[in-house]
Amino acid sequence: MKNFLLAYILGFVNLIIYWIFVKKLVKNQFFFLALFFLLISPWFIQLIIFGIELKDFTLLDFSFRKLLAHLVRNTSIIYLFFQGDKRIDFGTQETGFFYLFQILLITVGFYQLFDKLSQFSKKMILWLGSAILVTSFFKISQSFSISLLYLLPLQIISLVGLMTILRSWLKASYLMKFLIVVLLLLALYEIILYFHILLVHYPKRLLLK
Repeated sequence: MKNFLLAYILGFVNLIIYWIFVKKLVKNQFFFLALFFLLISPWFIQLIIFGIELKDFTLLDFSFRKLLAHLVRNTSIIYLFFQGDKRIDFGTQETGFFYLFQILLITVGFYQLFDKLSQFSKKMILWLGSAILVTSFFKISQSFSISLLYLLPLQIISLVGLMTILRSWLKASYLMKFLIVVLLLLALYEIILYFHILLVHYPKRLLLK
C-alpha cells in the first residue's frame, strides 16, 4: 500500500539535506539552478507523485549470494537510468531514476571526488557506499522505496559533475564549448520529453490499465 505522507516527509528531508550539501558546492548564482536540478529529477518526482511502500523496508535478506546479486542490480546502469520501477502505478515506464545525460555528469562527478579527496569527497563516498550496502540487504522489489537511501548522494555527485562542466566554460576551447552546448541542448530535450510523457501520455495509460 502506498504511503504518500511519508513520501512527502522524505521528499522534504531530501530537500533539506540536498540544500546543506549544495551550499558547500555552488556559488549564489548557481543555487537556484542546483535546486531546480533536484526538483526536475525523475526519482524525486516519482517520490512525490507516486509515493512509497512501507513493506519494502521489512523485506530483509541476509544471504551472501543474494547480497552480491543485489549490489550488482542496485549499481547497474540499466536499473538506474533505463528500468527503474516498471509498475505502471509507480513510473512512466520510459525512464529510470535519472536522465541519460546524468551518466556523463555522474562520471565527471566521481572523477572530481576521487581526484581531490577532500573531507567533502570522503563524506560523499562513505555515504554512497554505505547506503548501497544497506540497501542490498533488502530483497529486490519493483519499488524504488529502498533505493531512496542512495539516490540522493548520486544526485549530489551528478550536481558535482554539472558544476565542474559549467565552471570549465571560461577555460574551455571552442570545440569543448560547442560540445558543452550540445550536451545542454540534449539534456533540455530529454527533460522536456520526460515531462511530456509524464503529463500527456502517462495519464492515458492509467486510464487504459
